[in-house]
Order: sequence, then C-alpha cells, then structure tokens
Amino acid sequence: MVKAKKVGKRRPFWRGFLLTVVTFGIYGIYWNYKAHHEVFSQFDLDDEGRDEGVVWLVLGILFGPILWVYQYGFVRNVVYVRNRLGLGQGVTPKTFLALVIVGAAVGIAFVIVAQVMVAAVAEPAGETIGEDEAATVLAAVSLMLLGLVISVILMAIAYAKLQGSINALWDAYDRRVRELTAPPAPSAPPFAPAAGATAPWSSSPSSAPSPRAPGPGAGPR
Repeated sequence: MVKAKKVGKRRPFWRGFLLTVVTFGIYGIYWNYKAHHEVFSQFDLDDEGRDEGVVWLVLGILFGPILWVYQYGFVRNVVYVRNRLGLGQGVTPKTFLALVIVGAAVGIAFVIVAQVMVAAVAEPAGETIGEDEAATVLAAVSLMLLGLVISVILMAIAYAKLQGSINALWDAYDRRVRELTAPPAPSAPPFAPAAGATAPWSSSPSSAPSPRAPGPGAGPR
C-alpha cells in the first residue's frame, strides 16, 4: 500500500552537503534517518516485512562503522521501492557502501601516515626544528588535507547518487498522483458532420427537396 498523503519531498544534494559540513556531520545523521523514514512510511514498507533499521542507526552514532549496516538497509529499501515503481534500481547498496567505506579508509590512512611522518621528525622540547623537519611537517599536513579532500569527494558522490535515486522516486510519486487526480478528457461525439452539411438524421424542413420551378411554356393546355 501507499499513503495518500505525501510525507516526503525532494531535497537538493548540495544544500544537505553544506549543512553536513557546517554542522560537522550532525545534519548528515539527521538526513540518514529522515530521508529513509519518509520512504519507509510513505510506501508502508513495514506492512511488507521490511526493516527500517533504527537500532542500527543508534548504534552507528555510538560506534561509526555500525552505521554502514543501517545505510545498507536504507539503500536496499530505496532500490526495492524504485523497482516496484518501474524506475530501475538506481544506486545499489554495494556501490554506495564501496564509495563510503573507501572514502573513510583513505581519510584514515592519510592521517596515520601524516602522524608517522611528524613523529619521525619530532624534536625534544626546547630544541629548534630545522628546515628539513619543517618541510616534513608541512608535507604531513598537506597529506592530511589531501586525504580529507579525497574522502569528502568519494562520500559526496555516494550521497549524491542516493539523493538522486530518492528524488526520482518522489518525482514518480507526484506524476502518479497527477494522473489519478486529473479530470477526465471530454468525450467526442460519435459523428460530427462537416461544416455546412446537414446531418442525415435531421428532420428539419430544410432537409426536404425544394419544388422545381416550371419551365418556359409550361402550363395548362
């Protein structure tokens, strides 16, 4: 079943992305719940035995990697509804998680390497850092920033694909509602005579043949 009242909406990806950056990820957690809940509730997925996975979301907030379990179920439910509406699957759970996990792994790896580089040139307290050491620290900071950029790009691609899949779902829902609520088209008459012609079933006097005028020389003889 599908609820008649619409409970979800399209969302521009870039607005959500900027809000996630500004709030240091807090809006991203909210979006993960809200966007999924709207789809789950609108299409009554609970009645079909599907799981919303709120427990996994809560555990994921406490321990980050568990959030991937929630996201896997989230994307699976979106794919399920899209297939039901004939839209195709869109982004798959495997593609989404591959982008997110690789992005997180790249960011963590670059941070670890940068920390090792800094630790290798760390000087005891009170000693001056030489030019070589300073260059190494600068390289480590640059490496950390590069890892952060790559991580953000990969995760942004994943969420852009997912948001696009959800937006297409709501577009399809709106089209279906318009089809069901549009007024019926007026029916045309079974036959419409040409302009100036008289319908064969007309009984008006104008349809009767006019009397023929007498010719020259006609009359009683």
